[in-house]
Parts: sequence; C-alpha cells; structure tokens
Amino acid sequence: MEGSITSRHPVAGTTHSTSNQSPVTEQDIRRDKKDSAVPSSCLSSALKAPDILAYKPAHINPALFTRCLSDSSHLVRFKIGSFEFCSPDPTGKACNPHPRPVVVLVGWLNAKKQHLEKFADLYRVKGFDVLTMDVSPIHIVRPTVGKKYAMELLEVLQKNDILASKSIVIHGFSIGAFIYTQLQLAFEKDPTTFLDVCQRMTGVVMDSPAYMDHMCQGIADSASSVSIVRILINSSLRFYLRMFPKSVTFHYCEAERIFYSNTVPTLFLYSSADKISSTAVTERYIEAWRKKNLFVVGQKWHDSPHVGHLRKHPEEYSKALFFFLDRLNLGKIVQKTSS
Repeated sequence: MEGSITSRHPVAGTTHSTSNQSPVTEQDIRRDKKDSAVPSSCLSSALKAPDILAYKPAHINPALFTRCLSDSSHLVRFKIGSFEFCSPDPTGKACNPHPRPVVVLVGWLNAKKQHLEKFADLYRVKGFDVLTMDVSPIHIVRPTVGKKYAMELLEVLQKNDILASKSIVIHGFSIGAFIYTQLQLAFEKDPTTFLDVCQRMTGVVMDSPAYMDHMCQGIADSASSVSIVRILINSSLRFYLRMFPKSVTFHYCEAERIFYSNTVPTLFLYSSADKISSTAVTERYIEAWRKKNLFVVGQKWHDSPHVGHLRKHPEEYSKALFFFLDRLNLGKIVQKTSS
C-alpha cells in the first residue's frame, strides 16, 4: 500500500501562506491527544507535493547503493563516550573541502544494533557519518537519567575534535525522540554555552514518535511479548507517573512544551496503523509548525507498524528521507562515486 507525502515547501527556509485559518496552538495539540480519529484530510495546510512524488535521487548509483548496504569493511568504528561513531573517513583526511555531516541515530527502546544499521546505511549513501545512541527504559522511566544522557551528547557534539565542525541531523525513533526534547531544553536554558551546537542542528527526523500518553504502552511493548506482562507493566508505569507528578511527570510536560516550539526543519515518518504513535497528534504538530513557516515534510502510511516503516516500505522511506536531506542546508555533501 502506497503512503502519502505532504511537504510545505520543496526548499527549507522559504515561506508562503496557504491558509487563512487561525493558528494551531499548543492547547489544540494537547486536546487532540484525546482524539485519534482526525484524518489527514482535515489538515488545511497539508499540501500534496508533486515535486516529492516525482523526486528521483539520480546522483546515487543503484549498484553502488547495493554495495554500500552489503559491505561495511571500509568503515571505522569506535566509541566516543557512551556512543558509537562510524565513518569511512573519521580523521577527515580525504580530499573533501567540507566536513561530512553527522546523523545522531537515537534508537527506540532496546533497539538491536543490526536494526539501526539499516537506517545508518541510508545516511552513509548520502555521505553522512553516524553516531548511535542506545536508549534503555531507565532513560525514560527516570527522565533525569535521560537528561544526563542528552547532556553527554551535547558535550560530545561540542567538544569532540571529530564532531565539533559537522552539521547535525537528529533521527529519533519512538520514545527515543524524548532525547531530542532534552537537547531543546538545554538550548533554551543555556543558549550561550551550546550556541554552536544549536546552529549546526540542521534537521530532525521523527520516526514513529511516541508522545507521553502512549509512552507507557511503548515501554511495555518493548519489555515483553506476553500480553499479561505488558498489561501489568503499562498499569504500573501509569501508577508511577501519578505518584510522582513533580519529579517525573513534570519532565514529560516540559518535553512536550519545548517540542511544540521546535524551529528545526523536520521530517515525520508515521502510520495510521501504529498502535503506539498517535497520528492525530503528529498531524497537529505538522500543521502548527507549517503555520509558523517551518519546513516540515510528512510521510504517512496506513499499514506499517511502529518503527516498521523502512521494513514495510523501503523505497518510499528512503525516497522521503533523501528528499528531505537534499533540501537541508548541509553544505556540499560529498556523494560516493563509482569506482
């Protein structure tokens, strides 16, 4: 089943008014969390984009793409703090006048390395280095731990010699997107200290974003495949959130507040068949940001499960991702050339 793609503008940074309706507010988004039946057709500013439907990344050699996905022997991997870094040219000594951009892959809960590698391969084809973050339940259940994890990422992006000059794209999956909101909060709290990292933050990709109302179910689903165990975990987590509104729930409310104020070009990859991610909430964010003239692309499917869009629709997924990346201000990304 084909997905539907909406794009505000083909080039990031352009502005154009498409609707006379009143702006969508943060309260509207909160209200729609209670309504999961809002169809995409209700979004007056969600325009069909024939340019993305016709988009063909012709500069990528298909044969080379296949080799890239199957051969990783040329890649160098090592740890930078708590994260794994991977690059074919980590020292930047190749004849390249522009630093390779880096994507930070923020995995879903307990994501396996081989699964994240499939996404990393797509970015390598586009000339990116890859920094991988593993997300565990403790980062979500104890948001202060997740905050410290995000701060470590900021320190690495700011001070590490390899990463300090690179354009940055954040690709967050499911609840892993919570980490991005912690980066936003750090920028808001101390804009001077992290100004350089903030300015290099060029794009955000949200794959199956899980919001607070669906967080407990997401953790339960990742923890067990047994139905009764999932129910018990879900109920326990909801009780936990009610018991500690100031020390735990407060952090998630802050995360949702800062996410609404996002100013970085964003690609949403989502599905109406996703039982964890709310389509209605995602589409209200898309509409709200477009009304603020933020460059937003939405790729929606109707049959792919949570964080299963690439597996179900590999061609449409890569096409939407490449379309988005090609319109970011990344400088000249060095593409691979056939040998």
